[in-house]
Amino acid sequence: PELGVLAYLGHPVTASDGAVLGSFAVADRAARRWTARDEEQVAAFARLATRELALVEEARRAAAVLAHAPDGVVTIDARGRIASVNRAGETVLAREAAALLGADVADAFPPVLADALAPAIADALADARIADVEVWLSP
Repeated sequence: PELGVLAYLGHPVTASDGAVLGSFAVADRAARRWTARDEEQVAAFARLATRELALVEEARRAAAVLAHAPDGVVTIDARGRIASVNRAGETVLAREAAALLGADVADAFPPVLADALAPAIADALADARIADVEVWLSP
């Protein structure tokens, strides 16, 4: 009651391994009985938080794998701008990620590479789909 809380309802938020990270909770300054609906809603929000944390964890793992991949990987957003690039991609493009992020593909890639990629990128952007576009360059 130091904070004036007289009613508390919480549900655990867990990591993918089941470890409890904390809780999603609601509190009230008035004494009350929580309904089954209240309990289900708090549990649902806790599950959402747990899923969001799992997505963040998965994204971190994927980023770590891509960062160390031997092939250059460049992702492009729906506007045709570079959204991410790994270390090998920096090497292939001879530019650091900071200079590439947000740049238009046609401006960021060397002309021979931009020309080779243009049709596939245009098709993917027109269909609003994810596309795996590969270009192999000979020395």
